[in-house]
Amino acid sequence: MIIDDDDTALFLHETILGDCGTTRLPESFNSAQSALEYLNRAENQAAQYLILLDINMPVMNGWEFLDALETATANRNIQVVMVTSSIEERDKKRALSKNLVTDFLIKPLTEQQLGVLKQYEHLQPFFE
Repeated sequence: MIIDDDDTALFLHETILGDCGTTRLPESFNSAQSALEYLNRAENQAAQYLILLDINMPVMNGWEFLDALETATANRNIQVVMVTSSIEERDKKRALSKNLVTDFLIKPLTEQQLGVLKQYEHLQPFFE
């Protein structure tokens, strides 16, 4: 899944993921609230998810999404990678302190960054 309020970033990240061998095409959401609603639907609760999450979004930001996700998804196979324009060290530390967050990447997502993600053993099922 890709969650970002910037349509250009969504398109770019979809394209890069498609070119770099993800196991399936990503679901994209331009709001964290709609992504959370999608995840909470009964038919989606058994699936595994790798979520690429932006921090700065209107209505529900990435931090609020993570808090809601941690509460609503105990014992589910969800991994989160923050993909954000924030270069603040405090944001990186905060993100990596969350149990669901695997990594913190700076936008735009690149093939090199995806190569790093493929190195994580628990993320390998998401890539071909």
